[in-house]
Amino acid sequence: MPLNVTKLANKRAPLTVDFGGGESLDLEYYPDRITAKVVLASAASQAAAGSNDAELAEATLNANADMLLTILASWQAVQDDDAGNEVPYPLTRDNLLAFSLRGTALILKAITEDASGVVTGKSSASTANG
Repeated sequence: MPLNVTKLANKRAPLTVDFGGGESLDLEYYPDRITAKVVLASAASQAAAGSNDAELAEATLNANADMLLTILASWQAVQDDDAGNEVPYPLTRDNLLAFSLRGTALILKAITEDASGVVTGKSSASTANG
């Protein structure tokens, strides 16, 4: 039976990312959307920025947000509204760009380790790799 790459790309894996201090983020991602094409597109976005440091920084941050939008299926993030009630923090490009750099780095690291089967003890997950 041939491999259906569309079905493969749509399979989700749950992951819990530990932010320390009792804070964690539950998410689902698409392990098989982490492809050479996605990584190369991210690198190309960064290279296209040229030599200007501000442009390179902006391109890098935008490329990371775009990569996360490609591989993240969902996340369980909330924020406080004006009345102090927790409301969903949608998974959007603008919200990823407003999210902490440390947070996006932790998410990318946890996903990369989970998808590759690396065990660090820092994230807990029902992994795609068993």
